[in-house]
Amino acid sequence: MIRKIGRVLEDHIEKIVLIVVGILCTWLLMTRVIFSPNVVSYNNEGKTVNVKPGEIDSLIETEARNVLQQKQNPGSSNIKIEPYKSRTSDFLALLEQPVSNISTPLITLNPNSIQSPDVPTGVYNLPDDIVGPVQNVEIEYIQAAAYIPTSTITLENSYSEDTSEPNNLDIVIVEAEYDVSELCDRLYEVFIDDVALEFRDPCFAKPIFATKNLQRRELTDKGTWSSWQNVPQPKTNSYGDLFDVVEDVKNLPAGGLELRKLQLDDRDIQIELLQPQGYQSASAKEEFYPPRIHRMYLDALADEERQERIDARAEENSDRTDSRRAGRSTRPNTNLYPTTGTQGVGNYDTQQTRGRRGRGGRGSTRGGLATYPDTATDRSRSGRDIGVGDLDTYTRQVEENISPMDEVYDEYDKILITFETDFAKMSEPLVFWAYDDTVEPLKTYQYRIRLGLLNQIAGEKANDLILWSEFSDTTEAVEIQGRTYFFAKSIKEAAKTINVTVCKYILGYWYSEDFSVSQGEAIGNVVETETDEETESRSRITDETTIRTTDDEFVEPETIDYNTGAFMVDVVAVNDWEGRDTLDSRNYHEMLYSFDGINIEHMPVNSRYWSQDMVRANAYVSRQLREEKEPLKDFGSNTRRQQSSLRGRDGRYNPDDYYRMDEQQNRR
Repeated sequence: MIRKIGRVLEDHIEKIVLIVVGILCTWLLMTRVIFSPNVVSYNNEGKTVNVKPGEIDSLIETEARNVLQQKQNPGSSNIKIEPYKSRTSDFLALLEQPVSNISTPLITLNPNSIQSPDVPTGVYNLPDDIVGPVQNVEIEYIQAAAYIPTSTITLENSYSEDTSEPNNLDIVIVEAEYDVSELCDRLYEVFIDDVALEFRDPCFAKPIFATKNLQRRELTDKGTWSSWQNVPQPKTNSYGDLFDVVEDVKNLPAGGLELRKLQLDDRDIQIELLQPQGYQSASAKEEFYPPRIHRMYLDALADEERQERIDARAEENSDRTDSRRAGRSTRPNTNLYPTTGTQGVGNYDTQQTRGRRGRGGRGSTRGGLATYPDTATDRSRSGRDIGVGDLDTYTRQVEENISPMDEVYDEYDKILITFETDFAKMSEPLVFWAYDDTVEPLKTYQYRIRLGLLNQIAGEKANDLILWSEFSDTTEAVEIQGRTYFFAKSIKEAAKTINVTVCKYILGYWYSEDFSVSQGEAIGNVVETETDEETESRSRITDETTIRTTDDEFVEPETIDYNTGAFMVDVVAVNDWEGRDTLDSRNYHEMLYSFDGINIEHMPVNSRYWSQDMVRANAYVSRQLREEKEPLKDFGSNTRRQQSSLRGRDGRYNPDDYYRMDEQQNRR
């Protein structure tokens, strides 16, 4: 019998448990919710009071009235007290209110960074010249193809391949040095050493750079210099007006000083302010490095190209030898540099460096020298012999199996700020730079630059938001190249027609076309070029010129607009004298032309009678016309510059991203 009962219970145990749980839940619902008194008991002056939820507000109001009566006027009951008013709607309204409209004093994200209101005026003795000088200014001008933004760049609409397209770019890069370690020492004295203990604030002793001020002046037609003008932020700047010069704290936008401090006191922003990433190069052989690195880059590129030529000649010789000595490998050692039994610098895998070399000499000026480098300068830079002073460097490169371009990347890394950089412990001066992407062709400029430190106690020391460094020295003059030139080469006197060569700069390369121009005719026209229609390509439009490119080869433009905007007015015969001693007579023709129909300009026909500027310009363009053309680079294809942007807050690269980009680079 017992066993039968056990088996029945075993078969129905789950149902029994559910029934018991259901009864228990029903009892709790009836006794604790539906029929519960739902009150809270507490002791009030020895009496137990039961209060329901709806009575709590009234009880609080009554207690507050009693306390206030006893405090202000004991024994009186005629005190008027405003009835309690719910603040729920006000609270919800604050939640819906935009952050920009909330009063700044309500925001205290970092209490340690905000000056105590108890600090009296004049506690900190902040000298006017505390920031000190900016030194060793250098300048570099580069003309190349770059990815130009097609819309306004912001943090939400970042600079990328989707928001830019390849186009021509003339850019001036200004670089300078600043002793930030010495600045940290001076700030420490002001905010730590020279004040009482209760006013010491290490947060103020940490430098926060607020802006940099790049200025330029222009050489006028009269040969004098214009007044200094501020250079605007480059089009690639994604931080809007955050880096603009705002000198009075009263002119700050909503949020004031504390919000501006919170924004700037971020290492990402400090890096972008001092060492901006700038433009991505589309030219296969150019990069927009700061001046000192860019010059090393050009020299390394020249060394690599010279080594490639030597290797190519050696390989041809080796092939000839192999044809005579079947089965034997007799390729000689073709290293450009002295060897020590290890692999020479010229024999490193070219696949590893393909796509990251740059074009040397294209519009680059060393310290503001002449726009068009002469032939001797080119030879000395790109084909120089190995000097005695170079042997140690080259020997070390061979022993360590590194390339000249790796040396450039290493030097670039040395000057970069990372998240691990401690300004107070920097043994070398801080290198910072700025861009001017608003230069105009055929104009000449000079530059100067200064740094602006955020005044964290603005309001106590007048309203000066920026503590300025001294301006750097004025740079050498830099002349911006044109993108279109034309040269009167020869004349047909009977027909009064001039043979004019027009040269056009398009996406990193020069093109030319000859035109026969008569009186009243435009100089230049749109020309269609012969292209391989079977080649799969994509079109890019730049300056009214259609360029067809493929991923692995360069394709000539479909059309080139050679219009110069000028037309020929007339041809005149000229007879003048040349030379102080010989006074030789010269007879030649001049082409008269005009851009606006009012101002008439002169150009001698035949290179024998051109000015020195015309001769140099023609020689420069002629050399560039012979240069081998390569496809445009993809956005972000330069591995080293990408690595710099991938540094995390620990200052180290993300290995996954590093190897991913390295594989992409090798595929190029």
